[in-house]
Amino acid sequence: MSEHEQSARPDRLLWIDIETGGLDPLTNPILEVEMRITDLRGSSETLDSDHWIVDPEGGKASTIDPWALEHHSRNGLLDAVRTEGMSRAGTMGSIYGFLGTYSKDFVLHPAGSSVHFDLDFLTTQHQLIPGLLSHQWLDITSLRLALRTINPALLDDISSRSPKTDHRTKHCLDRDLAEYRMMLAAFNPAMPADPWDGGRR
Repeated sequence: MSEHEQSARPDRLLWIDIETGGLDPLTNPILEVEMRITDLRGSSETLDSDHWIVDPEGGKASTIDPWALEHHSRNGLLDAVRTEGMSRAGTMGSIYGFLGTYSKDFVLHPAGSSVHFDLDFLTTQHQLIPGLLSHQWLDITSLRLALRTINPALLDDISSRSPKTDHRTKHCLDRDLAEYRMMLAAFNPAMPADPWDGGRR
């Protein structure tokens, strides 16, 4: 796709979160993936979203590190993997279908907390083709670090009002999107409130 064709498409944020059996994409399996497409403001009305529970296909319990085993047993993810998990091949095909549908019409900018981590796993284990996505990313972790430097009280306030997470993808993305919208509102007080945060500033 030419640079002109890319610039003619409107920009959208592709919010990504994954849950894994550890931190090494070569040995620890992906267990859960969620993606949501929003406008650049992270509006609570998403363009589309999808969610996958992944069965690692022969991945043994030894490939899941102790921290992940404890937390994903407690939050129900490992039970979901056993009862609802798709094969890696099925997950990959579904993810490609989802991204392929929207990458034709929009420039998809990956977004989320340390989104490079998610993309590294997806590229390693599901052969995600970078060409479907923009090379320009929105990393919420970087925004948190910057805000911690310039206004830690504001970051503490935003964190205290954001949804909590139990390391399931839905709750992690709910938190990331809520914090992003509150950050935008703090940077630009004239921006209309999103219903997500109840109009609070």
